[in-house]
Amino acid sequence: FEEERQLKKINILFLILFLFMAQAGYSAISMDKIIQTAKLMEKQKQYDKAEKLYRFVLQKDPASIEALKGLGRANIGKKNYKFAIIYLELANKKAIAAKKDNKDGLLLLGDVYKQKGVREIRSDTGKAKTDLAKAKGYYDMVQAADKSAVIDKLLLYIGAPKEAAQEAAIATAPVSKKR
Repeated sequence: FEEERQLKKINILFLILFLFMAQAGYSAISMDKIIQTAKLMEKQKQYDKAEKLYRFVLQKDPASIEALKGLGRANIGKKNYKFAIIYLELANKKAIAAKKDNKDGLLLLGDVYKQKGVREIRSDTGKAKTDLAKAKGYYDMVQAADKSAVIDKLLLYIGAPKEAAQEAAIATAPVSKKR
């Protein structure tokens, strides 16, 4: 526990140092290093700190696809799916414009829509079918570019909204009171 606390302190000091040096104009601090630090913050579930770093990168480099995907991941971590979708779709548009590979971004978009769809099945908002269809669409795009068993399994799950709805109904069914 103490080791983990020390590691967090060191990470915070590095974060402050990176931001200070980058603000002061030191060229030795690259945007890649800041993104690496932000990813470390994500792994430690420090999503607000990661988000600040990604925003800083975007101030210096508004075309940064990695920073946009990072903002999407940070918002997924905070369960802010609406904002995650906005950042990830913007990253995808920029990747398409720059003709860059964005399979990981498309997978993230599929995951967000899947999570959002399952949540809506549980709350019965009627939007679940649309979100699950969007998830399937993003997974299809990735599958077309990269055949893998993981994607096939995800498509099987997304392609079965009836089973997903049944699972959600069982998980959220009210418990009857015994008298």
